[in-house]
Amino acid sequence: MLQNYAEPPGGVAPARRDPRLTYGAPVPPARPLDYPPVIYQESVSVFAPNPNYLPAARPQHAWPAVSPPGVVSGPRERVRGMNAALETGVAGVGEMAPARPPARPRQMAVAVAVAVIGLAAGALTYRSLASSPASFGGEVAPAHLYALSFGSAGAITTLKVHAGDHVTAGEVLASQDDGLAQANLQAARDAEAAAAAALYADEHPRQSNVSREQNGVTAAQSSLSGVTARVTGTESRDNQIVSQRQQAVTAASTALADQCGTATTSAACQSLAAKLTTAKQKLTQAQTAAATARTAGQQQEQAAQGKLSERQAALKQVQAQAGGVSVTLDQAKQRLAAAKATVAQDEVILKGKSIVAPAGGTVGAVSAAVGDSITDGNVHTPVLTVDSGPLIVSAHLPGSAIGAVRAGQRVTLGIQSLHLSLPGKVIAVNQVASQSPTGVSYTVTCQIEASDSQLLAGMTVNVIP
Repeated sequence: MLQNYAEPPGGVAPARRDPRLTYGAPVPPARPLDYPPVIYQESVSVFAPNPNYLPAARPQHAWPAVSPPGVVSGPRERVRGMNAALETGVAGVGEMAPARPPARPRQMAVAVAVAVIGLAAGALTYRSLASSPASFGGEVAPAHLYALSFGSAGAITTLKVHAGDHVTAGEVLASQDDGLAQANLQAARDAEAAAAAALYADEHPRQSNVSREQNGVTAAQSSLSGVTARVTGTESRDNQIVSQRQQAVTAASTALADQCGTATTSAACQSLAAKLTTAKQKLTQAQTAAATARTAGQQQEQAAQGKLSERQAALKQVQAQAGGVSVTLDQAKQRLAAAKATVAQDEVILKGKSIVAPAGGTVGAVSAAVGDSITDGNVHTPVLTVDSGPLIVSAHLPGSAIGAVRAGQRVTLGIQSLHLSLPGKVIAVNQVASQSPTGVSYTVTCQIEASDSQLLAGMTVNVIP
C-alpha cells in the first residue's frame, strides 16, 4: 500500500543509504525529494494516487517514508518488511540488520554465578531429603508384656481379675482344679521317701526298720480308704444334683405342654419355654460337672492305690533285706533318682495349675472365664496378659532408612488419636530385619520423654526423626 509523502521542511531530502555502497555510507541528496524516491525510481515506476480518492477513514496528513533514527512510526500505520527496517534506521534497502551485540563479561559472570548457586541449593536440598528419612508408624506399648497361661489341661475354677485391674508381683490371678495334681505330688513324695528308705536299708542292712515300713503301708491304706470315701461322697452328691435338674426339666416340659400345647406365641407360653431352656442348660452343666468329678476321683483313687503298692513293695524289700536278701546299691540309687524326678515333675504340674503375676502392672486382656476347659490343644493360649513398666513406642522403620536412625537420636512422637506431639528418644534399633509382603523393616523402640495420663497401650504413633 502506498502513501502520499509530503515534502520535508526546507525542501531538502534526508540522507539515504545506497545498497551498492558500503554499509552505513550515506548518499547526500542532489536535488529536492521527489515522490517516489530515487531509489524506487531505479527499479519501478509507481503511480501516486490523488489524496482525494483515498478512503475517508485514512488520515489526511502524510507520514515520512523513513523516520529519523530512534523515532517509531505512528500507531495508526503498521509498517512491515523493508519499510520497517528503513523506519527504524537499523538497515537500508537491500541490507541485513547487524547481529545482536554479544553479552558483556560482567553479565556472563552474573549468569554463571546464579547457575552455580541454583545447582548448589538443589544439591543441598536433595542431600537433606535423602539423609532425613520420612516419618514411620508405630504404636504405644508397655515396656514388658506378660502373656500368662496354665501349665496343663483342666477346668478354670477361679478368675480373680478383670481387664484394667492393677496387680502386684506374686498375686494369684487364676487357678484350675488341682486336686489330682496334689494327690500325684503326694504319691511321688511318698515314693521318694520309700526309695530313700530302701537305699538306706540296703546301705545299712542291720539298721533296717521293718515296723516303720509297715506303718507306711498302713498309712497308705488309710489314705486310699479316705480317697475312696471322698470320691463316693462326691459322686453321690453329683448324682443327686443331676436328678434334681432332671426333675426340673421334666416339670418345665410338662407345664409347657399342658398350658400351651404347640402354640407358644403368648407371653406366658414364651416364659414357660424360656424356663424349660434354662432348666435344660442347668442339667447339661450338672452332668458335665459330675463327669469331670468322676474322672478326677478315679484318678485320685489310682494315685492312692499306686502309693499303697509302693509302700508294700518297700516293706517287702526291707523284709527281704532283714532275711538276708538284698538288692544292689545301684538299683536302689536308680529308684531314688526316678522318684525324685517324678516329684519334681509333679511339682511343676501343680504350680502350673495357678497363674501368678510375675511383676506388678495392669491386666491388659482376659480371654477366658470360670468354667472354661483348657485342653491339650490350647494349653499354650494366653488366658490373660499383664502390662508392666513404663509405656514405650514400638515402631517399624523401613529398610531403606535403617542407616539414618540410631540409638540416642531425638524424635517427635505424634499421637494421632489425641492430636498430641510428645518428645522422645530412640533407645534401641533391632538389627534383625523383619520380612513382610510390603518389604523389609526393622523394629525401633522409642522412649517417651513426657508423661501423659491419656496415653494407652495400642494407640497409633507417627515417629518423626
